[in-house]
Amino acid sequence: MERAEYWILDCAVELTIPVRALISNGIEERFNRRGHGLSSERLLDLFVRLFRNGDLIGEVRDTAGGNLLVPTGAEIESAFQGEIDLAYMLTAQGGARWEEASSPNWSCYVTGFFGDEYGEAASPDRRLVEEALVMDGGALGLHINPRSTIWDTPTPWWATYWKVLPTAHRARFNCSPMVLNEPFRTSRMYSDWLRRTGGWYERPE
Repeated sequence: MERAEYWILDCAVELTIPVRALISNGIEERFNRRGHGLSSERLLDLFVRLFRNGDLIGEVRDTAGGNLLVPTGAEIESAFQGEIDLAYMLTAQGGARWEEASSPNWSCYVTGFFGDEYGEAASPDRRLVEEALVMDGGALGLHINPRSTIWDTPTPWWATYWKVLPTAHRARFNCSPMVLNEPFRTSRMYSDWLRRTGGWYERPE
């Protein structure tokens, strides 16, 4: 798999991605990584191939409920120009190709949402969820009410929008903002946590 092809798949592992974001200024800052390195013409050709081969599916997000499609080259060009709000996501086939290149360890995967009033975190490993409440909650300056935490084990569990795992441990909780703990965000302990949880797969680049 060529580097740019992997780059496009990898960016969409957890989230749908606006097509226009891949030609915008500041792409390295937006994705916190080295850019894909393609001109808009070569990027268009690669997108067309990935959509036609069944690795990606598109979504026009300015329609009620979203409209899934395999976009044409002309539609992708329109998205580059901002004329339509087209996002892309992995199909099951695209996800499998990403897995083959990345060797993910899903047992080390943890994901979550931390809002101002409530949130949740989940992982196949309960210990990682418990650590996420402390680490991510602390870094975001949130007080998580331990009495409000409800645990369950969704079976099966949608780890991402395309990947289903047999089960997971999930915590749902109420929370409230505190003063943002900047020393905690820059601490070695939190950096080690980010490095450890970010290493659940190999990025071949």
